[in-house]
Amino acid sequence: MFREYFFLLLMFFYCGLLTDLIKSQTLEVVTDNELLDLCRSENQVVALFTLKDCEKCKKYEETLTQIREELVDSLNAWVVKVEGSNLVHIYNPAKEPTLVMFRHGVPLLVPEPEAVNDEFLIDMLLNTEILLLKNLMIIV
Repeated sequence: MFREYFFLLLMFFYCGLLTDLIKSQTLEVVTDNELLDLCRSENQVVALFTLKDCEKCKKYEETLTQIREELVDSLNAWVVKVEGSNLVHIYNPAKEPTLVMFRHGVPLLVPEPEAVNDEFLIDMLLNTEILLLKNLMIIV
C-alpha cells in the first residue's frame, strides 16, 4: 500500500517536472492586445508572428526557442509568439513568419535569412542597442 502511494507521488512529481520542461521549450502565445500591453509595459519584447500550420514558421519558432533563455537572461526580454495577428501587416507586408524585436516600444524587424540562424540572431538581438545608438548619432 505504501509502495503504491509512493509510486503515485513519484509519478505525479515526474509529470510536473515534465510539464515544466515542455513549457520551457515552447514560446508563450499571446494575442494582439496582450502584445501591445507587453510593448507598453516591458523594455524588451521579441515577437514571432506566425500562422498555425506553417512549416517555415515552425523553423523560426525552433530557432527562437533555442535562444529564448539567453534572451531572457541577457536582456530580461519577453519572447512570445503571436498567431494569426492583424498587426503583422504593420511591420512586414510580406506576412508570416515575421520576427520583430520591440525595444522600449520601438520595432526592429529581423531580416528573414537571419531569423533562422541562431548564432546571428542572438548576436543581432543582444547588440541592437549599439545599432540604435549609432543610428541616433547619425540622425543628430
